[in-house]
Amino acid sequence: MTAQYVAGGGRIDHNPVSAVTAGDTIVFDSAVLGVYTRDYAAGEFASAAIAGEFEFPTSEVSINVGSKVGWDDAAKEITAAGGGDFDCGFCVAAVSGGKVRVILAPGV
Repeated sequence: MTAQYVAGGGRIDHNPVSAVTAGDTIVFDSAVLGVYTRDYAAGEFASAAIAGEFEFPTSEVSINVGSKVGWDDAAKEITAAGGGDFDCGFCVAAVSGGKVRVILAPGV
C-alpha cells in the first residue's frame, strides 16, 4: 500500500465541549500538549497545535536552553523536565519575566 496524505501534521483536530480562546491549552491522552491558536465556539470543529514554538508562563527561575521541559496542567505552566504531569518539549530561550519560550515536541 502507498501512503495517502491526510493532514499537514503538527495539529490535532477535534470538537471542544466548551468555548476556547487563542492561547488556551488542552491535554490529549494525558501526554500531548495542545495550544489553540484562535478562538473556537463550543462544539465547533477546532484545531490545536501540538508542535511549534510558544511562549508559556512558568514559575521556574531558570531552565537551560536546550533542556526538556514539562507541563503542569493544574498550574497551566511549564516546569523543568520531570516536574509536571509530562514532558512536552524543549526550552529555546531563557526564562524572563515569568515566561519561557518552548518548542512543543510530542513524545519527548
